[in-house]
Amino acid sequence: MTNAPRLLRWLVAGVSIALALSVIYGISLAFSGARTQWFNVGFELLVAGAAVFGVLVARGSFQRGPAMTLAMIALTAVIATGLSLVALQFAARQIVVHPFFLARFAAAAVLAGVGALLVLDRHPRSWKTCLTGAGITAIGVAAGAGALLAAVRVQISSPLLAGLGIVVLLVIGTLVLACVSIGMHLIIRAFELGHLDDAPPAADSAGKPA
Repeated sequence: MTNAPRLLRWLVAGVSIALALSVIYGISLAFSGARTQWFNVGFELLVAGAAVFGVLVARGSFQRGPAMTLAMIALTAVIATGLSLVALQFAARQIVVHPFFLARFAAAAVLAGVGALLVLDRHPRSWKTCLTGAGITAIGVAAGAGALLAAVRVQISSPLLAGLGIVVLLVIGTLVLACVSIGMHLIIRAFELGHLDDAPPAADSAGKPA
């Protein structure tokens, strides 16, 4: 990550340090009840370890794969926090709205976002491809949501109109699936373009002519 803008490096370092400091609160929850929740302590130690890797990434200790490292740090933070709250007997509906989980999720989103930026900035076509894919996917999702909402709200008494409505929904559903498939393919392709810089030059891989 040494070639990344200084602002991004400071952002990763700051979020990682905040993540590490939040472990203090997380571990305090383990001792807040009648019994010590050692599973909670273990999950928080995983988050602390992930935060250390985040600081190392910001310092440029990982010359290859910093984006993937940030993604793994983000994933570890979210999963470990969720399991930590499960160990404290929180229900699933309580976990997703718990301030501690939301704060960790926001930190993970920042780290994952920086990782995505690092990959997309490697190739000039990545951003255009990614935004095109995101736009097509958004159109498909919006069309599907609109069709479902209309189907739920509209009351059709005629069997003929009901049959016609089903046909229309099938056509719209096919178009929605096509848009989502194309959009996701373009998004994946955008990130694949970002990895082209990691590939060896063609001349080197082909070898010298005889």
